[in-house]
Amino acid sequence: MLLFILAVLVYTIALAGISQLTSNTSYLPLLRCVCFIFGAFACDLLLLILVPPFGWFILVLCVCMSVRLLCDSHRQILECFRHIYQLINQSTSKAFNILCSWFQKASTAFNSSSMPIANSMEKQVVIMPEINA
Repeated sequence: MLLFILAVLVYTIALAGISQLTSNTSYLPLLRCVCFIFGAFACDLLLLILVPPFGWFILVLCVCMSVRLLCDSHRQILECFRHIYQLINQSTSKAFNILCSWFQKASTAFNSSSMPIANSMEKQVVIMPEINA
C-alpha cells in the first residue's frame, strides 16, 4: 500500500510539472517519461492487490518498459542532470560572491573604525636592544 501511495505521489508531481506553462521546456520529455512510468506502476499495484496473477504479469511488463524507456532516454536524463548541476553551481557561486563582498565590507568597516591612522607629522620609533660585548 505504501508503494502505491508513493507511486501516485510521484505521478501527481510529474503531472503537475507537465501541466505548468513555462518558458523552459527542456525537462518536459523527462517528466513525461516519469509520469508514464509511475502512472503505469500505480495502476499495476492496484491490479496486484485485486488480481495478483494478472498484476504480476503486468508488473513484469512495466519493468521491461521502464528499462527500455531509461535506455532510450539516458541522454536526455544526463542532459537534464547537467542542466540542474549548472543551475546549482551558478546559484552557489552567486551566493558565495555575495557573502564575500559582505565580509569584505564588514572587515574594511571594522579596520577603518577601530585602528587609528598615523598622522603624517608623527614618526615611528623603533627601540633596538643594546648589545653588550
